[in-house]
Amino acid sequence: MSHQINITIYGSTIRVQSKDASSLDVLKTEFRHFLASDSSTPDFILTLIANAAPAGLLPVLPVARRSKNSITYDEGSRRWNDYFGRALSCYDYDAQEGVLYSADADRMHEIAYLMVLSLTGKDLDLNGWHKVHACAFRYRGRDVVILLPSGGGKTTLFLELARLPGVSLLSDDTPLIDEQGRVHPFPLRLGIEHLPLHLAHRKNEFTVFRRQHFCDKWLIPLDQLGAPLAVGASSQVVLMIGRRHDGPRPVIFPVGPSTMLPALLEHMVIGIGLPMVVEYFLRHTWKDWITLTRIALKRAWSALRLQQHSHSYVFVMGHDPAANARALLDKLDRP
Repeated sequence: MSHQINITIYGSTIRVQSKDASSLDVLKTEFRHFLASDSSTPDFILTLIANAAPAGLLPVLPVARRSKNSITYDEGSRRWNDYFGRALSCYDYDAQEGVLYSADADRMHEIAYLMVLSLTGKDLDLNGWHKVHACAFRYRGRDVVILLPSGGGKTTLFLELARLPGVSLLSDDTPLIDEQGRVHPFPLRLGIEHLPLHLAHRKNEFTVFRRQHFCDKWLIPLDQLGAPLAVGASSQVVLMIGRRHDGPRPVIFPVGPSTMLPALLEHMVIGIGLPMVVEYFLRHTWKDWITLTRIALKRAWSALRLQQHSHSYVFVMGHDPAANARALLDKLDRP
């Protein structure tokens, strides 16, 4: 008997299926706000097999690329990725179907999660929905997007904001920007290395995400943080570049396009820090380079529209996360 979930993200649907129901459990939690009823025509299909790949399944092929994650082999429209014996995947770009083998449940989960984001992400880009590496929330009718690098404090700030009245949540890591530059919710789970004190007593409710090359993380659904989830898009946007300093007080000051546009180039157009599996996002064919050029241009247009319709600031955060969150809302309270 095969079990399945259908994940629909702004019109892009992927079916993930497996004979082992437990292989789907964590994905159900992570994509809980995107689960859809049975779809007879998904855009992508991914089959998870909770066993090691059979011996001899991988054909004898020349190595196409090698990374710290895997060794990639190309066979016509099919791409094989050998995760150094811990997992093996094969994805057919023409059929838009893939299979992932692994007897390691943690590795299976990590790769499957990133494959879902990578395959649907390219589809979203082509349809005018673009991720930006930032945390985002809504307050007093304004969507606030804060650009910060990985490890820059997005999640810590987001946790503090979720505890304050009047805040609704858009995304901890990747809100979506449409072709008009409007911000839309992307409520994936939040991942954090250490549970904050106000959530520590609930640790049995949350899953631990054991990653291969990074620290383990607790996975917390956004609707478990206390603040409501935002719906739709607001007509007003506040765009901020987050920076860190060791002082006790945060500082917020306005900036112009010459400061904001390079930050959007990094965090949205290039997409540094966005979660994906590069070996599935990039095909390294001339047709794919044309597609990637289209995506870059569409991202650049949406980034420009976002900047044009936003009030832009630099947000220099101090060492106290709670003080940072309060200062941010104080700034938004002022006209």
